[in-house]
Amino acid sequence: MTKMRNILLAASLLGAGTLAFAAPQQQQSEPEPVAHHEGKPQHHRQGHPMRPHCPMMMMAPAYQASMQTSDPNEALKKMTNDVPTLEKGKRYQVSVTVKELPPMPPAPNKPEQKKAAE
Repeated sequence: MTKMRNILLAASLLGAGTLAFAAPQQQQSEPEPVAHHEGKPQHHRQGHPMRPHCPMMMMAPAYQASMQTSDPNEALKKMTNDVPTLEKGKRYQVSVTVKELPPMPPAPNKPEQKKAAE
C-alpha cells in the first residue's frame, strides 16, 4: 500500500514539474495606456483601469503599536505618549481603531491533585 502511494506521489510530482516547465513564459513589460478621452478614465489595452503608483504605501511606518486592554482611553493615552518625535512639515497618516474582542475562553480546569489518604 505504501509503495503504491509513493509511486503515485512521485508520478504526480513529476507530471506537475513537467507541466510547470512546459508552461509559456509571460513577458513582464508594462502595457501602453490608452489616451484619456472625453472624461472617461484611462485604461490599459487589456481593459483594466490604471492605478497611480503611491509611494506612501511602500514606506515603512515611523511608529506602530497595538494593545489589548479593557480600558481603551488609558491605552490610547499610553500609546500617544510613546510616539517618537517626528519631523514637522512632513505629512503623516495617523489612524486609530478600537474594536471589541470576543470574550476570553474559559480557563481549562486544573486536575485536582488527589491526596493520599494514607
